Amino acid sequence: MHKRDVLLIESGTLHAIGKGLLIAEIQQNSNVTYRVYDYGRVGKDGKKRDLHIEKALAVTNRVPLVRNGKSYPHIADCDYFTVDKLNSDGRLLNRMQGSVLQESFLSILILDGEGTVSSHGEKVTYRKVDSILITAGSGDWQMEGSCDALLTTIRDKAFPIRVGVNIGSLQTQIGLVDDHNNIIAIKEYSTVIEDGAEIIITRVRDEILSLLNENDIPLD
Repeated sequence: MHKRDVLLIESGTLHAIGKGLLIAEIQQNSNVTYRVYDYGRVGKDGKKRDLHIEKALAVTNRVPLVRNGKSYPHIADCDYFTVDKLNSDGRLLNRMQGSVLQESFLSILILDGEGTVSSHGEKVTYRKVDSILITAGSGDWQMEGSCDALLTTIRDKAFPIRVGVNIGSLQTQIGLVDDHNNIIAIKEYSTVIEDGAEIIITRVRDEILSLLNENDIPLD
């Protein structure tokens, strides 16, 4: 890797951060991380943290990462976020403005430079490594000064479908809902508590995949 490189690492891709790297990491929220190597580090209890080799192998994408040098129209773009690069020398170009609509927040991560950002009647100063969040629906914003910054927003999903799951002691319900909260499909089946959590969750996964397939909705 070289300074200013951009890599879009898709979910399921095995990756590690090497020594001496300073990175700006933008990611979709996830409470699931499978640790395959931990460099011998220990937790607060003084013991080495657990590894998750088998679970990681089951979901790992084994296709090598391909570096994409494209920067137009975005330096990174996926179904969860879009990242754009903003450069201002503070002289020839020293003022930028835009509008933050209700559909998405605007995250500004300052890689270098200094100046001010104003929005919704408030003005804050920024400098290198500052992070500024302009909430959704804030309206017009303005940036003055020099900067090398990353702007992150959420774009409309190609297939804005949500999956709802209710696991009850007697019955499990799975529903597909669109972005207007209209129910597309529902599946119900008996919950077998004796099977245990792992088998119950595995069946939920399989039933979700089946329901998506029955309704011609692609997994991505």
